[in-house]
Amino acid sequence: MPRHSTGENNYRVAKGPFFVVIAVIVIAAAIFAWVNLRNSNNASIDAERAQCSKGDFTLTVTTDPAAVGDVQKLVQAYGESKPVLKDFCIRPQITVSGSQEVVDAVARSAGSAPSDTAANVPGVWVPADTSFVRAAEATGKIKVEDPSAWLRPIEGGIAVKEDRAKELEGSTWQDLAKLRIAAAGGSDAALSAMVSDALGGGPEAARMRGDAGGNYTSNTLLTLLTQDTPDFDAVVATEPMLAMAGEGLSLVKPQDAPVLQAPIIAFGSGGPIDEMTARAAEDFSDFASSHGADGPALDDSALSAGAEENFKILSAMKTDPFALPPAPGQQGQPGAGSPQSAQASAPTGSNLLLFDVSDGIDAPALVSAAQPEIEAVTAAGEGTGARVAVWDYSMRGEAPEGNLRRNVEFIEGNGVDASKGALKGLTSGGQPWMWPALIQAYQYATDAFSPDVPNRVVVVTRGGDESGRPAAEVLEELRTLVDPARPVKVDIVVLPGGNSADPLLAEAASMTGGAVHVAADEGEGLRSQIAAAMSS
Repeated sequence: MPRHSTGENNYRVAKGPFFVVIAVIVIAAAIFAWVNLRNSNNASIDAERAQCSKGDFTLTVTTDPAAVGDVQKLVQAYGESKPVLKDFCIRPQITVSGSQEVVDAVARSAGSAPSDTAANVPGVWVPADTSFVRAAEATGKIKVEDPSAWLRPIEGGIAVKEDRAKELEGSTWQDLAKLRIAAAGGSDAALSAMVSDALGGGPEAARMRGDAGGNYTSNTLLTLLTQDTPDFDAVVATEPMLAMAGEGLSLVKPQDAPVLQAPIIAFGSGGPIDEMTARAAEDFSDFASSHGADGPALDDSALSAGAEENFKILSAMKTDPFALPPAPGQQGQPGAGSPQSAQASAPTGSNLLLFDVSDGIDAPALVSAAQPEIEAVTAAGEGTGARVAVWDYSMRGEAPEGNLRRNVEFIEGNGVDASKGALKGLTSGGQPWMWPALIQAYQYATDAFSPDVPNRVVVVTRGGDESGRPAAEVLEELRTLVDPARPVKVDIVVLPGGNSADPLLAEAASMTGGAVHVAADEGEGLRSQIAAAMSS
């Protein structure tokens, strides 16, 4: 065989086919790994369900608004631990109620059987102070176990815009009292009473601060503060409250700030609490004590005599968790006597509701929160262009089309009856493929654009996506779909325990002119945020 002068054979293995073979092997390996991962995930889900032969059991954890952020973290961590008790999968659900409101609910219960209790008597209760625990126990209608877990001390202060926080550094309470401060009454009265006592001025000054808050809850007041629209400079708050309020606010508190030391109360079996609820409550309390709820126990009330006087006034001021800020150009700031209510601010325009119903989502809670707002579309009246449609997403099965269910579309009429029917049929299960669902929903809403009214896609989600599609790629596709001639906003309502701090959610909303709304709980908090999104 002829040779070149180098002495090497005159043939080579062609590199092109070689790289093709390697590429095929890599792709095959990736597919194999993906299938194995999917099978593994499905196997894990099946294993979990096998342990829960009796199904799901909802444990309600109710917290005073002052501690909501800290309690939410515990509830989320407990849920992620996938607790199983007596063949039930325990699904914790956080709600927010004033400490006195829970005492009143306990007092109203007949105290003889679980069926007699009001729905707002929880299994686990985190009040703002031990005095409320003693008041609940004094009713004689519920068994109060000695707390085995306490939140770490929470300092009260005033929330201000971040750009004002620096100039207020080193201020005394007397200095801060010169500001226009709104203190929410009603369910927020315990914290407001303590901070108002520190600010000074007695009960009359506390009343004035309560009047400045109108009938808004602290959550709404903090939202107003971020929007540069209020009639006040600051809002009574805590760090856990700011954690739920979003960015843009800072807490100012002098060194001698009032301190809340909140116990985690697991109600015992008997009266309005059934045995399963009591067992689940005890399990949650034990979990909390080893996951950060290791604050010092406190035998005596932290409420001073002055705070108690303030509390009597502020707790009598009724607040409305569904009250919404007035629209631009409308009258009615807090304290003006005419705040806008959720009913007055009926949903406007075209709303495509996209619900996350993946594993772990409390579908009945979605129904309870969203149904009143869907019904409110009718209240908007004929000729307003108000309409609604309900879709839901979660990957079920193997085919990509198994992710999105287009239950109701914009065909004719306002879609209320069809949407209510679709809402009641929601069930949870499957993996969250949020980004593909959002793209399809946004494309449809743009194609079905309704002129002369606001058009929105309202996503109600826990956040997170397991579709495997790069978020940057999805956001770029969403950006290309935005049509200035047919503007559609994306408003995102993050469920309790969801990743509300995810910058990708904020980017998806902001590029379309929408916003991220954070629900403090799965009851009134979720409903109010859905209402806000549908009327923004």
